[in-house]
Amino acid sequence: MDSSIRIHPAVDGGIRAASPDFAGGTLVCACTDRRVKVRIEGQIAHNHACGCTKCWKPGGAYFSIVAVVPR
Repeated sequence: MDSSIRIHPAVDGGIRAASPDFAGGTLVCACTDRRVKVRIEGQIAHNHACGCTKCWKPGGAYFSIVAVVPR
């Protein structure tokens, strides 16, 4: 039996260092209907793991991962 705790596939295997020259990009949700796109214009300040009931979580994950960017 595996006793490790899994909270989200993006962090379960460890956190990767951010690319220092990241300048933004477009995120697209995994929904099959009415897909949401969000444009990020700048470097990510930090990530936040959210366990609320309103944030989207991938199957089997207990938390969502939210990128925080400067305005």
